[in-house]
Amino acid sequence: MFAAGSGGRSLLSRSPSFRPDTLGHSALHLIGNLCFAIFVLAVLVFTILAATYQPDDPLLHPSSSRLTSFLSSSSNATFRSDLDSAARTGEDFLQPNSTSDPSSEPAVPTVADVAEHDSSSSGAATTRSADECSGAIDCLDPEVYNLIMRVAIEHFHDLHFYRFGKPVPVPDSDSTCDLAWRFRPKDAKRASFYKDYRRFVLSRSDNCTISVSQIGDYHSGVLARRKRKKQGPSPSADSAASQIPTNEAPKEEKLSVPEVGEAVNDTLPDEEGQDFRFYFDFEHLRESASVLDQQQFWTDWSQWQKKDGLGLYLVEDFRVTPMKLTDVKDTLIMRKFGNVEPDNYWYRVCEGETESVIQRPWHLLWKSPRLMDIVSAIASRMNWDFDSVHIVRGEKAKNTQLWPNLAADTSPDALLSTLGEKIDNGRHLYIATNEPDTAFFDPLKDKYTIHFLDDFKDLWDPNSEWYMETMKLNNGVAVEFDGYMRVEVDTEVFLRGKKQIETFNDLTKDCKDEAQATSFTFSNQCNYTVWAGTLSGAGTPELSQTGFKLLPGYSTTLSAPPGWSGRFWGRTFCSTDSTGKFSCATADCATGTIPCSGSGGIPPATLAEITLGINGEQDYYDISLVDGFNLPISLFPVDGHGNCKPASCGRDVNRVCPSGMRVTGESDGAVIACKSACDAFGDAKYCCTGVYASPSSCKPTYYSRLFKAACPAAYSYAFDDPSSTFTCTAATAYFLTFCP
Repeated sequence: MFAAGSGGRSLLSRSPSFRPDTLGHSALHLIGNLCFAIFVLAVLVFTILAATYQPDDPLLHPSSSRLTSFLSSSSNATFRSDLDSAARTGEDFLQPNSTSDPSSEPAVPTVADVAEHDSSSSGAATTRSADECSGAIDCLDPEVYNLIMRVAIEHFHDLHFYRFGKPVPVPDSDSTCDLAWRFRPKDAKRASFYKDYRRFVLSRSDNCTISVSQIGDYHSGVLARRKRKKQGPSPSADSAASQIPTNEAPKEEKLSVPEVGEAVNDTLPDEEGQDFRFYFDFEHLRESASVLDQQQFWTDWSQWQKKDGLGLYLVEDFRVTPMKLTDVKDTLIMRKFGNVEPDNYWYRVCEGETESVIQRPWHLLWKSPRLMDIVSAIASRMNWDFDSVHIVRGEKAKNTQLWPNLAADTSPDALLSTLGEKIDNGRHLYIATNEPDTAFFDPLKDKYTIHFLDDFKDLWDPNSEWYMETMKLNNGVAVEFDGYMRVEVDTEVFLRGKKQIETFNDLTKDCKDEAQATSFTFSNQCNYTVWAGTLSGAGTPELSQTGFKLLPGYSTTLSAPPGWSGRFWGRTFCSTDSTGKFSCATADCATGTIPCSGSGGIPPATLAEITLGINGEQDYYDISLVDGFNLPISLFPVDGHGNCKPASCGRDVNRVCPSGMRVTGESDGAVIACKSACDAFGDAKYCCTGVYASPSSCKPTYYSRLFKAACPAAYSYAFDDPSSTFTCTAATAYFLTFCP
């Protein structure tokens, strides 16, 4: 017998987990842990299977078994099914609950139906008599129908067929049938269907065998084309042009009526009077949005105005944002877009902070179906089996400042080398380019069959379907296939290539201008007009505008290339005399015109100075009062990283300007600018010249300290670098505000 104590405890007492009083609890705890582990393992296995399992998309990959069954069918088109057999005809393919109008929409079996029909009828055929082998070939014969469909599938092997229409016999021909179908190109990146209808010429051999001897070109089977349902008379060009959508801005409380003459592409000049239907799908717009007739609206508006005293507020362009119209009490706000300034387009209203308020109506604007028919015709002529390359040259290739490598990277030798690694020899290659001389690309013909948009100009010439339809829309007047249409078609054909090669990122190491250039947005928050001026530094190009007018509340945007340096300022109290000479009371550039054209502002002038970095280097920027002060300015970067602080002089220094430095207006004697101490007194210690021409000798003075107290973040004298120079890396834009 064991003695009591620690050395004499039983084996069970040493392990609390196996004591009788805790055994049940421990077992339950163990079972719970085991179940939880099994659950976690099951979730892990399910997650792995869900992440790795990729089922075939039935939209992109139709049933291969039924296609195989159809293509391997041995049915003979020279036999006719028994009258009392179970074989289905074209009418039988219509579903009982179909909502289609039989008179306007033919029966359209799917490819799967073709396979079932072929297999079910192949054993029910009988040999025809000699009399049955003469006469016209019946296009509606199920066996002839199957033959045509099978030949189409075999011939166009790069297409996935989804529906066939009913064959239509061609009048005055005993052996010709038209057939329509819907399809998708193989490897297509867009989940959309296309339509085609072709003419099939049939022939009968001596042994009564029927075969297809010829297949027509794209859209040659015009008799099989589905007729559009009648929706009343088509609106005339004038009435269609006068109809306007009312929900372009669905989130605005006030009704805003846009001017009908909209630009369809911001890279080409706007053209007044062009029919909306030439470029966009007007029928889709009418089905998707509420559309008003403009003439009827203004007639009704005149009555409402007289009866209820409703007010109309006119806005001339895009610069006045909707937020600035919140205090307008008028019932109707109308915004017009003329040719006042470049980049004056209706969709600019919806940019910036307005994006959260107004939705741009891109989802309502579809490309014209007539243009899309041209796109399908071009792709069809290349059998939907082609690659595409977009080559940007033109003015950009000449601008070595912005695109130093573009010209060399898009030369024929460089293209042969680059494309040789991406596209196989012998392929059809569609080239979308702005290069006017397509012979420039002739060396590529040694490796590829190349195509350009103008190779297919017969699709819009006077004998084309597009020409006839647009002329009908335009009241019998011929319509030009203009630059807007060319861009739409060129882009859509490019997007249908199996391989799509872009200039930027694929052909050249240069960046696109949108990604590379830095934008500067000038905004006038003063209660008076400001005429902005720009001056480029040595070795950098002038900006697109060197001077422009900014009304109160208005803004405009310019772009500058990497490495650009220069300065901006605002001119005030400007006017034009009787001779047409333009001048300003402050910061005038003395050119006699609004553009400064390479001349700087005459002091006193508040300056915004900047040097843009290259290849990710820092930008350097500041606000300078070294040349004096004439109005408050701020400059701040957008989307950069680093110490990207705003540079600003937001206080009106004119109010604290010493008497010896003031510039006053001629009419009322008010202070309109404040000279620098250097300009006012000419002393070397104020100008940091002579013996004071170094940071160690030129120190802050009473006057520079006065400027510094008013604007701590601005340059107050020439060597005021430590507290006045700011840096930012990879900023995509800068906002310069007058009177922030």
